[in-house]
Amino acid sequence: MRDPQKGFALPFALVAIAAMAIIAAIGFRAVSDSTSVMNALQADIATERALVSAEAEAVFVYLTSAPVSGGIASGQAAAAADPVFDVNPVDPNERDPSQYWRADGQARSSGTPAQPVRVVYRDAAGLAPITSLPEDTLAAFLRKAGFEREDAPQFAARIGDYQDDDVNRRFRGAERADYRLFGAPPPTNSPLRAYQETASVLGVPDSAPPGFWTYLAEYGRFGRGGGFKPAFAPPEIADLFPERGGFALNPDPAEVAEAGDLRPSATARFLLETPIVNGLTRRRAVEIMRTAAAADVPFRREWIYDKADANDGSAITAIDQEGLAQVFQP
Repeated sequence: MRDPQKGFALPFALVAIAAMAIIAAIGFRAVSDSTSVMNALQADIATERALVSAEAEAVFVYLTSAPVSGGIASGQAAAAADPVFDVNPVDPNERDPSQYWRADGQARSSGTPAQPVRVVYRDAAGLAPITSLPEDTLAAFLRKAGFEREDAPQFAARIGDYQDDDVNRRFRGAERADYRLFGAPPPTNSPLRAYQETASVLGVPDSAPPGFWTYLAEYGRFGRGGGFKPAFAPPEIADLFPERGGFALNPDPAEVAEAGDLRPSATARFLLETPIVNGLTRRRAVEIMRTAAAADVPFRREWIYDKADANDGSAITAIDQEGLAQVFQP
């Protein structure tokens, strides 16, 4: 007879069954997690394949099309135009969109029904030249990028002081002594080389509004030279440049020149967008530079950024021209 003082002895078989059930549950969870990881990986591969294919198609069209007034043309549109300058200009709004691609931000569709990709073509010469904009125009650009009206002139002055080669402090600007006071690296006194370098300007990282870095990367241009063609300014920033002639062409060369140079430059900015899981959008920007003098290397390619967001100011992962990954929290 069992002694009540010794308690109940759980049969070994039940212990073994319980242990096996726990092991099976752990295994099932591991398999489920592995399946989720594999599905996410396959989705990433499909997205990357769609973006790469769309970019390759855009680059092929860009390199094989003829530069004409306001953009590039292929097929019969290219054959009917002077490849250097369209001597018989036609309003780009009346051109066949299948053979003509406007360089002020016109979009085309690519990819597949399951993974569509939207490709936007912008002539890099039409982006806001941050390194050479007048201070009041730069302040207006910063307001568009999200800075408050009273803060934009201050940071425009600081960006100017960061780039110029003198020690004269602009009104509300910041020179070497101010950086030393706050323990920050001194200004380079040279043009900003990439949009990420704007984070070195005194106060910008702490004051940048939501979406600032994305806007700066998308509509700003950095580095020396390259020229500026306001006729190619995207609609989002076109009102910053009153001299923008738009695409109302006139055969009179003097009037065309007065309206703005409509010859596309040798550098194109392509923005690729495709939907991904959870309502997010994968967005990638690259620049393609024609190198006509190098037959073996017909173009150069530079990363601008690569991110996934919901267009709500969430964190982005940006890849600069050197391929260095940096995370910004707008």
